Amino acid sequence: MVSTERIPQGKPLSSLSSVDTLSWGVAADSLKGGHLDEVKHMVSEYRRPLVKFGGEALTFSQVAAVAKILEGLHNGVDNYGITTGFGANFRLRTKDGAALQKLLIRYSGIRFEILEAITKLLNHNVTPCLPLRGSVTASGDIIPLSYIVGLLIGRPNSKAIGPNREPLDAQAAVRVADIDSEFFELQPKERLALVNGTAVGSTMAAMVLFEANILAVLLPEFIDHLIYKLKHHLGQIESAPQWLGPQIELIRFATKSIEKEMNSINDNPFVDVSRNKALHCANFQGTPIGVLMDNARLAIAAIGKLMFAQFSKFVNDFYNNGLPTSLSSGSNPSLDYGFKGTEVAIASYYVNSLGLIFALKTVEVIGLLKLMLTTFLVALCQAIDLRHLDDNLKDIVKNTMGQIAKKTLTTGTDGKLRPLRFYEKDLLQAVDRVYIFTYIDDPSSATYPLMQNLRQVLVEHAMIEREMEKNPSTSIFQNITAFEDELKVVLPKKVENARARVENGNAAISNKIKDCRSYPLYKFVRGPLGTGLLTGQKVTSLGEEFDKVFNAMCQGKIIDPMMESLKERNSAPLPIC
Repeated sequence: MVSTERIPQGKPLSSLSSVDTLSWGVAADSLKGGHLDEVKHMVSEYRRPLVKFGGEALTFSQVAAVAKILEGLHNGVDNYGITTGFGANFRLRTKDGAALQKLLIRYSGIRFEILEAITKLLNHNVTPCLPLRGSVTASGDIIPLSYIVGLLIGRPNSKAIGPNREPLDAQAAVRVADIDSEFFELQPKERLALVNGTAVGSTMAAMVLFEANILAVLLPEFIDHLIYKLKHHLGQIESAPQWLGPQIELIRFATKSIEKEMNSINDNPFVDVSRNKALHCANFQGTPIGVLMDNARLAIAAIGKLMFAQFSKFVNDFYNNGLPTSLSSGSNPSLDYGFKGTEVAIASYYVNSLGLIFALKTVEVIGLLKLMLTTFLVALCQAIDLRHLDDNLKDIVKNTMGQIAKKTLTTGTDGKLRPLRFYEKDLLQAVDRVYIFTYIDDPSSATYPLMQNLRQVLVEHAMIEREMEKNPSTSIFQNITAFEDELKVVLPKKVENARARVENGNAAISNKIKDCRSYPLYKFVRGPLGTGLLTGQKVTSLGEEFDKVFNAMCQGKIIDPMMESLKERNSAPLPIC
């Protein structure tokens, strides 16, 4: 629309800038505050057992809570949900405030009894079956919404799902929902009002964005905010500026815009009773939903790209600071390829292709992001446990080496201490300089770096103390063989015992993750879900462990440990020290 309104003479353009005619200021105000605080508020709304619809303040967290989308996306579970269906239909819970908002604002010109009947369907968990496809949200979601109307008017072929997931026909659905009146005979305006809107697309978008916001919180790095303060994009202060900031901005903007869509009038025409006038419009057009979900899908894909890059680094022993390649934890690395297969899998998740059609596509992308996060979380827990194993094995190597050095190098046959006792510190430092997993499968092997480093320390001291070499009682060279032979006998057994103690939960050194803020997430994966350190010798496969975490994530069980990890944080920047 082109406005022909003239700018008042005598008033400069700057004086008109304070007038927010097109509500851009309102849009900006809605983005004030931090993303983490918003997500905490979303979770709080999601936890509320009762959602009150007023028609003007509906949030997508309430839609997600009522639809129970997180409980309905089990991978491979037939629950008439988004991923599976009843025949060619799929279940979309009709507690979507986006369908009710048009009625409650009272511009659509329908009877209160119809609203009351829909409310009873909601409160009794009677869910109409809708087709998965058939709407481009161009003239509203006419086809899917007509299936809801079919239930209200008693079409014989209308189907619904009851509170216990039992299939219901129209008669049974009305009975279960305790609707007193007979099936409705719709008035002329009511037919169009019930089907001509963007309710299905915006509801699907709301449920998707709820999950996108939750998953996005798992990725940010909370470090010195001055780094981000010097990069002036919105959202940079609370997340990695090079990657996550722009993606969180897109997700937040899409979230706020979909909330506006859910609380808008999408009927055509709508009735202004005060002026006794029917206003014709194109509010049913679902382009905003399509554009927003397209952008959200790109943002989710970018988050997945970051995760893929991080995953590729920490399964690579060149970058992961001494952990074994592919995070393999078996005693024989030649028979244990660890997470090598998942590196290929997570790459395939990333390269897959990430109105209602756009929202449904974004559901697929959310599923892929969940698969990536599942792989990432299990691999992170594997890395944490390997670091715990590293601490215990290195401790036993140092203790054993110290005892053997004292026995073979610093104590003579007469029981007296030799001057060589002062070299023990250098031997311990030699152990610290070598990554434990480069030799631990055969710690006393002469071709592995541990024995080579220890021998080098002894030889260097022997070259420095040449006078001592002339005396057999103080000679280093003459005792190197005894030192190495003793290590070959004792060290492998000590290492095996230490490894067994870690696996049995009796480690000498506790897992340092217990002192970290992210411990609730680790405890969630390792505790209730029953996952453990993966080795090639175990019967349990990677896929079985991933299924446990993926299903729990789809049920929303990850929200509580995630919020517990972040309970002491908010979106406010830390002071600059």
